[in-house]
Amino acid sequence: MLGGTSQYSIQGKSFGDLFKYANNNNEESVFALQWKTDANYGSGNNCNTQFGISNGTISTSNATYGGVFGPSQDILNLYSVGDARRNETIMFPGNVYSDMKIKNGTTFQVGFTVPAADQIGGQGAGAAIKKYCIGIENGNNTGPIDAWAMMDNNTYIMRFSEVLLIHAEAILAGGASTSDAAALKSFNAVRNRAGLSDVSSFTFDDLFTERRKELAFEGDYWFDLGRISRTKAIAIMAAQNRGNMWGAEYYTPAEKDFTLPYPANDVAKNPKLLDAPVQYQF
Repeated sequence: MLGGTSQYSIQGKSFGDLFKYANNNNEESVFALQWKTDANYGSGNNCNTQFGISNGTISTSNATYGGVFGPSQDILNLYSVGDARRNETIMFPGNVYSDMKIKNGTTFQVGFTVPAADQIGGQGAGAAIKKYCIGIENGNNTGPIDAWAMMDNNTYIMRFSEVLLIHAEAILAGGASTSDAAALKSFNAVRNRAGLSDVSSFTFDDLFTERRKELAFEGDYWFDLGRISRTKAIAIMAAQNRGNMWGAEYYTPAEKDFTLPYPANDVAKNPKLLDAPVQYQF
């Protein structure tokens, strides 16, 4: 569904507020999945449970499980301390979220201090994903839940901040760097909302990193890796620590990891699918 406003902006909401149920279809939402709990499994948004914390004592979801996903080790050092996106994207030990309702043992409380790294769960990451994690059902703050603790908070497909970064990248147009005023206006608008100062120029790598900071856990980074050179993408992925808080692990992908093979039935019907793609001449 397209956003509920004709005038898109990134000025109306703080970064953290964007992912709360009460702000569905806000002025930054260009396109979003509209979840609606209806007593059927899968009709609601399950990110609150799968991204949250559930260690047997503390739970940020009405479900009895949680922390199915955790942040990778390499992303834990991605943000500067002054970046407003840092603590609204990742729950680090000691972070305080005053408006989040949780279950602590047998009691419920509003206000949550993230526990020590070894008590978080989430694949042993030592931290948890905050984005889309809005806590135990709490009236209009979280909206309704269903029997599986799924919720009605939207999932973004595109936000206006990404449009601004696309605009900046389009002006960069494959160049080494740019100090174009229009590109900087878009690029710095995203940085400024995160509490960061203006830059006077940026490179593609700067923009690529800014996209990851802004859009982490929104399903964009894999596709960003897929649109750069395979050599560069493989180098980036090979350098990423994919282990946990107790030990590092690394994986170097191969060319075949970036594509899915054509189904055998389709190839049987049309063998030309296996031909090399025709190069388009611009």
